Amino acid sequence: YEGVKDYVQDAAVLVDDEPKEFAKGIIELIGNSELRGVLEKKARKYAVEGYSIKSIAKQYIELYDKLVSSKKAKN
Repeated sequence: YEGVKDYVQDAAVLVDDEPKEFAKGIIELIGNSELRGVLEKKARKYAVEGYSIKSIAKQYIELYDKLVSSKKAKN
C-alpha cells in the first residue's frame, strides 16, 4: 500500500487511488491484526508529531521567523 508520501512509504495511512484496491487493503487489515497494529502505531505517531499543539506552534514560529527575516532582507 502507499503511505503518506511526506512521512513514510511503508503504510502510515492506507491510501489508494483505486476504490477496489483500497477495499482490498481494508479487508486485509480486518483479517491481519499484526498489520493493523503497525498501521495504528505509525498513524498515531504521525498525528502526534505533525499535529500536536507543540508541533503546530513550532511550525508557526518557524514561519514567523522566516517572514521576519525576509522582511529584514528587503529593507
